[in-house]
Amino acid sequence: MIFAKAFLLLPESEQAEIETDHRLKQLDKDADGKLNYEEAKSDVSDPAVVDSDKDQIISREEFLTFLATNKQASREVNPNVEWAWKQIGKYDRNKDGKLTVDEWELMLVRPEGADLNNDGAITAEEYAASRGPNK
Repeated sequence: MIFAKAFLLLPESEQAEIETDHRLKQLDKDADGKLNYEEAKSDVSDPAVVDSDKDQIISREEFLTFLATNKQASREVNPNVEWAWKQIGKYDRNKDGKLTVDEWELMLVRPEGADLNNDGAITAEEYAASRGPNK
């Protein structure tokens, strides 16, 4: 919990870099510091969109740009997404950017029904959408 509070006090650019490094490490099955298209497919429906230099490899910088752009786009579409990111930051113990059942069980107000795609994890977009418009 202390880490989550300290994390939220960091500038957004540093938060984005920490989130990117964590996510990259999770996806990078061969631990080479970059993602091939097969590794990226679990997070990105079309890896070619992320691969700005079209070399079939997604670098840390490309992944950082992609995640930052998508996070900002999500906030512009639904103002509740900013709130949802903060809530997730408080309880996301494994720092994967999502809440799983074991993480949301710690919450006073549990986001029951927020897992809109029933995959066992709640993203900021799902959490925001479950609150309804502009709450």
